[in-house]
Amino acid sequence: MTLHYVGFDIAQASDYSAISVIERALVTPYYRLRYLERLPRRTPYPDQCKQVVDLCDLIGRKYHSLPLLACDFTGVGAPVYDILRTSYQGQTKGVTITGGSTVTITDDGKIHRIPKRDLISRLRVALESGHLKISKAMPEAETFVDELSNFELKVDESGHVTMQAAGSGHDDLVMSVSLAVWFAHGRGSFSDECFITPIISKDGRPVDLHRAIPSWMARKPHKIPRL
Repeated sequence: MTLHYVGFDIAQASDYSAISVIERALVTPYYRLRYLERLPRRTPYPDQCKQVVDLCDLIGRKYHSLPLLACDFTGVGAPVYDILRTSYQGQTKGVTITGGSTVTITDDGKIHRIPKRDLISRLRVALESGHLKISKAMPEAETFVDELSNFELKVDESGHVTMQAAGSGHDDLVMSVSLAVWFAHGRGSFSDECFITPIISKDGRPVDLHRAIPSWMARKPHKIPRL
C-alpha cells in the first residue's frame, strides 16, 4: 500500500515555485521523493495551479487514489490556494509558514499554521535517519540538497529561533518537500515515529542532529542513495 503527497511552494512573481511528490510506503524507507520540479519564474498563477492539479489527477489515475495536496498559504499563496480548492477534487491543505513555535489548525483542519523550523527539522531528521530516500538521478536533486545544506539556524537575544536559507539563497524546493513530508508523516502509524524529534531543544538552543535521533537508528551522514 502506498499513498502520495504533493507539496506546492508558491513563490513571488520574480522567484521560483516548486512542486514535489512524496510516496509513502508501509515498509522502510517509509518515504521516497518521486518528483521534484521548479516552475519557470513569472509563470502565471492560474497556469501553476493547472499544472499542479494535472499532476495530482495523473497520480490519481495511475494509483487509483488522489494525493493530498499541501499548498503554501503564506503571502501570495492565499488567492492561489482558493483556486486550488475549487479546481482540485482531492484533499487540499493550506499552510501558513510562521516564525513561531506552535502548530495550530483552523477551518475544520483545512488551514495549518506551522513554524518553519518544525518543517525543516522534520525533513532533515527524516533524511538523516534514512526514512526518506531520494533518487540521485532525479532532476533538481542536487539543487535540493544544496538548498538544504545552505539553511542557517539563528537564535536572537530573546531566544527566538529562526531557520532560513543563508544570504540570498533559494529555499523553494526544500519548502515544497517539507510540506509533503509533514503531511505524509502526520498520517503515519509507524512504531518508530520518534524519528521526528525536532533538532531544536525546548529552551531554544540548537541540538546536534544525531543526538535528536534515537541511538538504535542513528547513522552516519550519507550521500543521496540511488533508488
